[in-house]
Amino acid sequence: MENFWQDCWKVLRTHFDAEAYDAFIKPVALNIENDTLYITAPNKATERWLRSNVEPLLLQLIKTEFNKTFTTSYRLNGHAVALPEASEAPAFIPAAEKSNSNLPKQRTFDNFIPGRANEIPLIAAKNIAKGDNTVNPLFIYGSTGLGKTHLIQAIGNEYRKNFPQRRVLYINARSFLNDVVNAYRLNQQDKFKQRYQKLDLLIVDDIQYIGGDKIRTQEEFFFLFNTLYEENKSIVISCDRAPSKIKDLPQRLTTRFNAGLPTHITPPEFELRTEIVRQKAQTQGIKLKNDIVYFIAEHVKSNVRELEGAVNRIRAMVQYQKAEPTLALCRDAIADLIGHANTLIHADMIKEKVAHYYHIRTSDLSSQKRHRAIAIPRHIAVYLCRQMTNMSLPEIGRSFGKRNHTTVLHSCRWVEESIKNNPNLWEEIKNLEISIKD
Repeated sequence: MENFWQDCWKVLRTHFDAEAYDAFIKPVALNIENDTLYITAPNKATERWLRSNVEPLLLQLIKTEFNKTFTTSYRLNGHAVALPEASEAPAFIPAAEKSNSNLPKQRTFDNFIPGRANEIPLIAAKNIAKGDNTVNPLFIYGSTGLGKTHLIQAIGNEYRKNFPQRRVLYINARSFLNDVVNAYRLNQQDKFKQRYQKLDLLIVDDIQYIGGDKIRTQEEFFFLFNTLYEENKSIVISCDRAPSKIKDLPQRLTTRFNAGLPTHITPPEFELRTEIVRQKAQTQGIKLKNDIVYFIAEHVKSNVRELEGAVNRIRAMVQYQKAEPTLALCRDAIADLIGHANTLIHADMIKEKVAHYYHIRTSDLSSQKRHRAIAIPRHIAVYLCRQMTNMSLPEIGRSFGKRNHTTVLHSCRWVEESIKNNPNLWEEIKNLEISIKD
């Protein structure tokens, strides 16, 4: 009998998406007594859903297995008791109901540090906060730790300041998913829809989490999106990748995301990194000389979060040793951020991987050839050397045919500017980074 039930669960998994399975089927217990299939459900709402969606399939599986017809009987928590009416179900409070307390007040435009890496997203964000609905939705994407969440939360805080009577909701996509599951579990879909559709500004963080097989969440978000869009309400979305790169996202959602303004936050350029280090150090109450600021900015490159972590480490070491922050002290404080991983990666390794990826010779990258098929891979290889090694600008230049540091900076800036408007180039670079680290 045990094998039969296992086969039933497998069949049910193939017939329903992951959300429905987890919400309505996983909590259920099944057993057979005297030609009756007993289905134990946690509440009335689940029972109604099971009757409509699962019961016919189960009865067919049992009939096929035992060659006879069974009846069904429902139990609540294993006991044959009167099931509660829907009105007695636990209260469902959607995130939209709690929209006045979910925006951190410290996330503002005033303490968001601007640079070339975030220039376009920042301009668009400020326009949304002023009530400009020309671009809708605003879709901001980029890797983790680059300031996407800070920026979209700043939109919410500024919008609320400008329009105190309007309803604003900032929500993570995982919380939205939970709202959908709970609304269906408690049979309170109408309440869910009414609360969300009253919003004037919807801000959704990490939208990539509704990709995959979360069909019900995707459907609810699609209809909510359309309702708000048609009523000229503002929608802001963040993601760790471009719309077209979200796994198993329905085409109709991808199309709507692309119809607004997909804008890319890229890793901070050197000038932005130095400004971030200075501001974080000032906030932490420590004074860093320029050579220390430049050292941190030159070696901690991937994201804002790591830069902040580097400054925090230096502050802790300064306090622990009761010493002035020197370059040697700072080097020790962040040694694991810049040391082991980067010392294992060197220019020749990067050049070899880049040359193989773009089907050119490794020697071409150090040559004086300037045609596009060589120049672009060279720019990328130089950029990766700066991002992934501890080499100084002159050292990188020497490894690429005795080029000077100005040429190295030009290559890095070319890549930083190009990936803002070219998601495919960004994907190529991320693939190369993975290949180099392997």
